[in-house]
Amino acid sequence: MQLSLKALRERREQGPIAAEDRRPSGIPVEVALVAAGPIEQPVSLARALTGFGLPLDAAHAALNRIVAGEAVPLTLYLTPGGEMPFALARFGVAVVEPAEPAADLRRVLARDLADAVDAWRLRDPAHPSEREALSYMIREYLIEHGRLNRTAGQPRREVSEG
Repeated sequence: MQLSLKALRERREQGPIAAEDRRPSGIPVEVALVAAGPIEQPVSLARALTGFGLPLDAAHAALNRIVAGEAVPLTLYLTPGGEMPFALARFGVAVVEPAEPAADLRRVLARDLADAVDAWRLRDPAHPSEREALSYMIREYLIEHGRLNRTAGQPRREVSEG
C-alpha cells in the first residue's frame, strides 16, 4: 500500500501516538509484585514484564521499586498463548493480591447518586426521566432539611432576630 505525499505529510504532522493513548491488548489483571528473594536476572525480569504489556520504562521503574522491597501494584495484560503472571516467580518475584486502593470519593458518590436515582425511578409508577428524578430528590432533601419552603417551592430565607 503506497501512501500519497499528502497522506504522508498528514501522518507526520499527527506525530507519534502518546503512550497513554496506546492500550495493550489482552485481559487486564491487577496484581502486586514483591521480591520473594534475590532478583538475579533483573534485565530478564524487565523484559518479561514488557511481555505483559508494560512499557520498558514502566517495567524498569517497577523493577527498581521491587528491588527496594516495595509491593508494586501493576496492571498486567494476559494474552492468548502468553504466560501467566505466576511465571514471574522464576525471576524471584512473588505475585500477590494488590492492596485495596483508596476509594475515590467523587467516583463513589457519583455511583451512589446514580444508583439512588435509578432505584427511585424504578419505584415511581410514572418512571420519570433522570433529570426529573434528580430534581425531585434534591427538592425533597432541601425541604427535609429546612432549606426550601414546601408550599412555595422557594428557598427558605433565614430571618435574623434582633
